[in-house]
Amino acid sequence: MKWICLLLIPAVAFCQVLADKSIRPVSVAGKRALIIGNGTYQYQDRIPQALHDADDMAGTLRALGFVTTVRKDLTLSDLNRDVAAFVRTIQANDLALVYYSGHGGMMDGENYILPVNYERPALPREVDQRAFRMSFLKKDLEDSGARVRVLIFDACRNSSLVGEKSGAGTGLAAMRGQPEGTVIAFASDDGQPARYDPADRNSFYTKALRSQLAQPGVHLKEALERTQLQVFQDTRRTQRPYLYGFLTGPVFLSGAVASVPKPSNLCGDAWAMVKDGRDPAPLQLFLQDFAECGQEVRLARLRMTTLERRADPPPATRPEVVARIDTTSPRTNPKDGLRYVWIPPGTFQMGCSPGDKECFDNETPVRVTLTKGYWLGETEVTQAAYQKVTGNNPSIYYMAKSPVVSVNWGEAQAYCERIGGRLPTEAEWEHAARGGITGARYGELDRVGWYSENSAMHANDVKGKAANVYGLYDMLGNVWEWCGDWYDSKLPGGTDPTGATGGTVRVLRGGSWGFNARYLRASGRRRLAPSERNFLIGLRCAWD
Repeated sequence: MKWICLLLIPAVAFCQVLADKSIRPVSVAGKRALIIGNGTYQYQDRIPQALHDADDMAGTLRALGFVTTVRKDLTLSDLNRDVAAFVRTIQANDLALVYYSGHGGMMDGENYILPVNYERPALPREVDQRAFRMSFLKKDLEDSGARVRVLIFDACRNSSLVGEKSGAGTGLAAMRGQPEGTVIAFASDDGQPARYDPADRNSFYTKALRSQLAQPGVHLKEALERTQLQVFQDTRRTQRPYLYGFLTGPVFLSGAVASVPKPSNLCGDAWAMVKDGRDPAPLQLFLQDFAECGQEVRLARLRMTTLERRADPPPATRPEVVARIDTTSPRTNPKDGLRYVWIPPGTFQMGCSPGDKECFDNETPVRVTLTKGYWLGETEVTQAAYQKVTGNNPSIYYMAKSPVVSVNWGEAQAYCERIGGRLPTEAEWEHAARGGITGARYGELDRVGWYSENSAMHANDVKGKAANVYGLYDMLGNVWEWCGDWYDSKLPGGTDPTGATGGTVRVLRGGSWGFNARYLRASGRRRLAPSERNFLIGLRCAWD
């Protein structure tokens, strides 16, 4: 049963819940949804598909037992009236969901729904008189008594709210929910459009979301996370949905979880999960538990033979360490079983490398001096190491040698502390990633890092690419890595910098398997709320 749980794609999260008795499904009294589709705009580009999205999403939710209200082509007064009416229907401990398809925009960190009569004003201060604040909607739901609040915005994140000379931003800003119970999903990344499939009447996001919600036994967060990945793949990596929020347990939408059926093509689904791995253990379990799967068993045996032949490859075939710097020999931490490399002190230019034309505005160079050496993980923390230390593995699929993912900042820091370490500062991370180089990367991209063009769209086993001069693997690519610093748009300079003294978001470094090459540079940086987690983010620990 345990192995089948690992293999059944629609049932993975359900099986994880069964395995961890401390995580219980969240029960709700009722399920209510408000569906808004704005498409017939007077002064903006019309979006007829948004109206189809609204109808089709309503049908999907009704099939899942939601009491559903549909409203289309709303003016600002309509939005105020219909949102207030919906909130009044919410009962204590309900699941309240609001879905919006249409134009959206952002100004000064505030997100807006654009009514169909929205006309761009000349002055930013007039936006509040013409558009509907998403934060008001979020607060109304959080004050309503609903136990679970869900906001889904299938809206472009590149709509302009005012004239080009006003200085107002475009896109939609990150929205934070309460610590528990609020989930907010955006169909696309900041500055991106929400694309429509020309062969379908739905947007890519709504089409994927409806498909995931319809899976038997699915729970809410799982459906939204799988929608992220499906849209990213369906749009050929050009649209990247975002998800914010936290639930205390799975919220199942389609009734009793015990009714989760097996996929119709069990052999094919099981084989698809193990066929590309480099660890023979899953293949051995597949041969044991799926002996009746004729063609897949033959392929598994062939794959096993191939892996056995590669078990001890000659040195020339292994990722090499170019011009490795001799430092103190790596040490193995007995608590997690991982090796740690000594990084000597030094002075370097942190931020945009000379001649690098791909830098973002938050990479303005500064001079940094680190007066003390430190130990840094030779690899990202693996799933096997994380499970050994914590007894838990939040990753969706278990691959012992792959990086652990879906770990938030607090969990990452707690792990490092349990093994006697900490998360590295942002300056320490970049110093180690550079290894004395001044260029954007420590080697040719495909040779040193996993990213969207070569990763097969999943995290890969550590040490699959060449190391840098310190002997560190995957400093560029595979998964984003948490740093200890609070984020500041300006890099911290000076002596032994530790970043901003406070804030709302933490620093991520290194790029990941799902991002393009621009993010896989020694100076590339991103930010995320410390409570957030997803399958693109992992960690690497430091010791003093």
